[in-house]
Amino acid sequence: MATYTSTATGLWSAGATWVSGVKPPSAAGHKIVIAAGHTVTYDEADGTYGDNTSSTTVANNGIVVHGTLKASRATSTILRCAGTLYRAAGGVIDWGTSADPIPGGVTATVYLNHGSTTAGQHGLHSYLQTGGAFYACGVERTRNTRLSSSTAAGATSITVDDSDNWAVGDILVIAPYNRDPTTAVTVTISGGSAPTWTLSGPIAVARNSGTRVGNLTSNVTFASANSSYPANVGMLAATTDTTTTYDVRNVAFSDLGSATGWATVARPATWGVGLSGYRCPAAILKSCAVYSTAATPNRALGGGYGSFNQHLYEDIAIYGVSASYVGMHWGDGAKHQLKNCVCYRAVQGFSSTYEQGVAGGLVYGGEYWGSQAFAITTSIALTVDGPALHNTSGAFSIGYGRVTIIGADIDSASCVWRAVVAASAGNFVAYDCTYSAEALGTSMSGTNPHADSSDWTVVGANGDDEDFRRINYYRYAIADTATRKRSAYAVKIQPKVANTAITYTFTLTAVSGVAQTIKGSLRFDSTYGTATPPSIALSGQGVTASFTAPATADAWHDFTLTFTPTSTGDITATVTVQSTSTSGFAWLDGVYHYPMTQSVRHYGYQWLPQAAQIVDTRLTLSESAALALPVAVDHDAETITVSATAREVFEHCIADLCQTANQGKAVHISSATGDTFTTTYTVIGTVVGPYTDAAGLHVSISAAAIVSGTRVQLYNVTDSTEIYNGVLASTGLTYATTWAADKTIRLRADHPDYLPLEATGILTASGLTFLSEQAEDTVYIGNGIDGSTVTEFSADGLNIQVDVDDPDGYTLVQRLYAWMQYYQTTSTGIASAFFGAMSASDSANYTIDQDKADILMDNVSASPLMIVGGYLTRRDGTTVIAATSGSIQMDPGRAYVAPGGAAITVPEGERVITMASSGAHYARG
Repeated sequence: MATYTSTATGLWSAGATWVSGVKPPSAAGHKIVIAAGHTVTYDEADGTYGDNTSSTTVANNGIVVHGTLKASRATSTILRCAGTLYRAAGGVIDWGTSADPIPGGVTATVYLNHGSTTAGQHGLHSYLQTGGAFYACGVERTRNTRLSSSTAAGATSITVDDSDNWAVGDILVIAPYNRDPTTAVTVTISGGSAPTWTLSGPIAVARNSGTRVGNLTSNVTFASANSSYPANVGMLAATTDTTTTYDVRNVAFSDLGSATGWATVARPATWGVGLSGYRCPAAILKSCAVYSTAATPNRALGGGYGSFNQHLYEDIAIYGVSASYVGMHWGDGAKHQLKNCVCYRAVQGFSSTYEQGVAGGLVYGGEYWGSQAFAITTSIALTVDGPALHNTSGAFSIGYGRVTIIGADIDSASCVWRAVVAASAGNFVAYDCTYSAEALGTSMSGTNPHADSSDWTVVGANGDDEDFRRINYYRYAIADTATRKRSAYAVKIQPKVANTAITYTFTLTAVSGVAQTIKGSLRFDSTYGTATPPSIALSGQGVTASFTAPATADAWHDFTLTFTPTSTGDITATVTVQSTSTSGFAWLDGVYHYPMTQSVRHYGYQWLPQAAQIVDTRLTLSESAALALPVAVDHDAETITVSATAREVFEHCIADLCQTANQGKAVHISSATGDTFTTTYTVIGTVVGPYTDAAGLHVSISAAAIVSGTRVQLYNVTDSTEIYNGVLASTGLTYATTWAADKTIRLRADHPDYLPLEATGILTASGLTFLSEQAEDTVYIGNGIDGSTVTEFSADGLNIQVDVDDPDGYTLVQRLYAWMQYYQTTSTGIASAFFGAMSASDSANYTIDQDKADILMDNVSASPLMIVGGYLTRRDGTTVIAATSGSIQMDPGRAYVAPGGAAITVPEGERVITMASSGAHYARG
């Protein structure tokens, strides 16, 4: 047969494009070569080309592209490839680009493996070539959408959320109505328009609103010529190549994929569609359909193999009916990203059977149906973020994979995780996922148990922030709030194999030369048995320490392990349990390790997110002494009732929070040194010392020298408000108040036997202390008149006057002073302007300080009044009698007192001497 080689850029159908001057005949057996530098536009309505050869050697293929082979944008075409369509180094296959797609009304179809009766014999390939590109792009259309409303059984039409560029003849796939992938169905659009479409036949089983619907059709299609002998689309760039480009959008790949192939060393070629490269730019496969309605094709998407860039597979619709159909496969070093893809039917939605190392893959969003949603047999590092997974025999089949799952909806008919390789050490962590009841069951199905070191770690199952689990074939461990001692969550361990030593391990951080203390507790129940109580052992970094619980069931057994590592790194903590029954339980409490034990409170130690205990230097009391303090904490009401110092309140609350019943309560109190504290609870009672609670920063105003029985007023001068007015029941004032800003505070204190005291100070965030002491009122005491019994005087606060109403018209100045001192000890008097305005130099001479209070005397009776017994004056020498007063006669002049005598006054200009047996009083004008 002949070889046809291009000689110029031009149309396939033009003789001038070819060396012979004649276009190649449409028949199998002729090799086609597109020479470098030429762009040949394929414009045949239906043509068969190729010499039935396939090889990793460039020249030995049916159609070899060194230049550019381009599909017509004006004419609908079919290219049947008898032999492999091979892209050589620098070659470009252009079946539409994102800038120049195959337009609407034009179709471009490539049939692969034409005429072959061997699966995978020929395909669309490129193996370890450098440079060039594979472009394919059809009309943009909605690839995956959802039903807008429920559809009844027997329905012949559907309404969907979006259906851009859908048309009569399009093939649709409607997702399963349950977790079984085989209940997905395909239908064909026979009529209608967006958003409601008529179908070629009825839907046998009803579907709910929100059910996924995929469109499997495109005006650009790559398909196997015979679904019984499927072909492949597989390209793998050279290991050093940095330029090869893969950009495929809005394309349908039909009936591709075989486990056998033309060259199994080119692994992408053994799958339906595989686009890979070590260092080339990230491949893009977007809004495509990869499907098979026949039983033979068994692969869909493939790729990987050392990619440094993260290839993107986005919004793909996958559907295959083969009993071994796999939706997506990643290989060695794959660093792919699956974004919002939907696998409507497959045995495995995703798989990986090759080493991936430190590369990394991401599955983001989308939905997957399969017997297993994900099957990973080797050390792939994969993150699964937010998809919905439906499966009939385990959501994840894992050998040695390392998988992180975030926010997934896992609908499994059996366990969520099963082993595919005996004794493999696969691990994964699932955060904030939702699960069917079967998926979270305690049993691990399958005949191949994982290694004891394998774990499935669950964090926040079904929206429960307190649901943490670590599960493997041998044991089921769960965070337990019902049985605990010093942790928010103890670890409850249930062996799943009886009479077998089973381990639960985690790591602790070690620093060389730094002494550490690990505290905790072990426990087991009576069903577990006493033959082999649980134990804990530390190893690594030069550390050897262990503890075995005594053979006493249903009791906590405390341990303290102290050690000094000889090197820095991780210490392995191993809890070993061996129950006589699979219904027995053991517990580990008090050793921090995320996520199972996230909060540990040992009294006397800091509550840090680490296992090593550090002494809490803020605490000075023992736990029992702190609990015995006069402090009562009500966690439900969030109150602290106290009569204690700030330090005592703090230490009691710390001890209270360490108690088992309160391990789950929020830590409501904090302190830097222990001398003060901050709490979110409300403090009721008296606290000595500053502290902060729900009402704000509390500080104390104190005056330690004020004697018992003294009337005290505290007045906020800044805000003109009285904050305290009361009589002390014991010596010393301590008044608690809140602080928001500095304020000027006035203290007034008066006791009948002491002189009035007034002082001011600044209330700060540290509080306020008055150091003033009261002085004894010797005049009041010496006069011997009880001011509370004096009734002729009353205060006229409005006029700043002392009203006098004495029936006999006669009173003593000493009685006025006694009344004034008494009045100042009342709640009204201590707050009045009268406070401190009258003083006595001795028992006979009294003064009103008009600068403090301009007090005047007002005789409010109709009878004249005499005030005698001593001398009353104002400091400025003006009259003490109010202008509106009735008649008042007072002793003029200063009075003098001789020991033992009575006071007398001497009118101005006279000299009087009075002798008495007990002494004499002299007064001179």
